[in-house]
Amino acid sequence: MPNDQENQQRIIELLEKILKELVEIKTNTKITSDFATLRSEIIQRTKGQQVNP
Repeated sequence: MPNDQENQQRIIELLEKILKELVEIKTNTKITSDFATLRSEIIQRTKGQQVNP
């Protein structure tokens, strides 16, 4: 039954691609979250200070 084996291999490859994408999404979400936290901290620390354009 090589066909079943080929199908299983294809499923494994697809699952590995999905896992890779999910890890990338998780990493990007963490970076975005860290940036938002940093931005919030900067805003809190600079409240009341005038920024020259």
